[in-house]
Amino acid sequence: MDLRRLLSKIPGAGILLGAASTPTPATLPPTDLRSLLCKEEWSWHPLWNRISFHKDGTGEIFLGVEYSRFIAAKFKWEPADGLLDFILDPGNPAILGQFKLRLTLLKKCALPDENRYHINDAVLTDDAFLPKTFTITLSKGCFLSPYDALGDENNTLACTPRYALRLSFDPSPYPPESEWVEQKGASGWKANRVWEWTDFCGYKIQE
Repeated sequence: MDLRRLLSKIPGAGILLGAASTPTPATLPPTDLRSLLCKEEWSWHPLWNRISFHKDGTGEIFLGVEYSRFIAAKFKWEPADGLLDFILDPGNPAILGQFKLRLTLLKKCALPDENRYHINDAVLTDDAFLPKTFTITLSKGCFLSPYDALGDENNTLACTPRYALRLSFDPSPYPPESEWVEQKGASGWKANRVWEWTDFCGYKIQE
């Protein structure tokens, strides 16, 4: 199911897609937070820094800075409250919902050629692989990826991708500074303060 069909189930979402808002027929099934979370990949940067969730309670997270990769790991996740199956409230103009997840980062590499990379437990302490609870806010709008938003939005090209939904984590899904291993010549994670990267966008708006 594409984004237009998915969001068409939410009253008022037609405005987001550039179409006139029309009432949603009662025969259409509602959309819940879990479905939106697992349907698409979410990215801080669409190539290097992204996270995805699967309905079987697994997922993958990636982190790279320029030519260095630091994390390409699988993880386990589960709801930490009863809100993930909450039916969306389309009356809210910006916030679709907020929920808590418990994530456990795994040392298992999420890349097929894992022996090529010095990543995951090679750059993180054991504490990074302990279960952690995150508060996640799902917003709708017209968003640049956080990477593209670092520049002057007034100078952003019209062809730069925009996204209809955004996940905001508290705290960041990337480990805090205290859970990284200091390594000479491989500190791009530190210079970029990746533990402050909290927003990930998904559902690219098709022109």
